[in-house]
Amino acid sequence: MEEQKRLDNIEKFKLEETKRLMSQGMRFKKAKEAAIKRYP
Repeated sequence: MEEQKRLDNIEKFKLEETKRLMSQGMRFKKAKEAAIKRYP
């Protein structure tokens, strides 16, 4: 259960990071890759 919660948080961080980068004008695909690099 705890592990699933941690994974959900990582997914949430990736999504927020992707949105943040896109708001700076980055394309979705590139923003998603950058977010994945930041939270492997």
